[in-house]
Amino acid sequence: MADREPLIDPARETCFPADFVEDVARGGFPGFVRRLPKADYAADGAGAIRGFVARGTCQVVFNENDEEVTFAPHRHAQSFGVVLAGECELVIDGVATRYKVGETYHVPAGVLHYAWQSANYRDIVVFDEPMRVPVVADEP
Repeated sequence: MADREPLIDPARETCFPADFVEDVARGGFPGFVRRLPKADYAADGAGAIRGFVARGTCQVVFNENDEEVTFAPHRHAQSFGVVLAGECELVIDGVATRYKVGETYHVPAGVLHYAWQSANYRDIVVFDEPMRVPVVADEP
């Protein structure tokens, strides 16, 4: 195995597209995610959060916010999420649990719950329904 070529040649210059370099420098979600339709959380009392929605038989939402966000109590189909930055506290059926970077959470279908998210929070949530979070109408 010692005679094979290295995977990375440090002497070779790489050329990544400018938008890729900008995405890496900015942090957060990459441009192709940011170009997805925007989620509308106004009905849940969490208008400060930005979500980017991919959907089919289920809905995948890439969420981020700059300031603390609190969701009003609500119910929906089951969901599963992973915390990418910051932390959140979910109160599910009266039980509060705090989740940090790298931890996953599961909200059972139809169970009353609410949440708090720290400033600079980011997560990915999969809802077991195609249209849990409305999409913001296209801006002119």
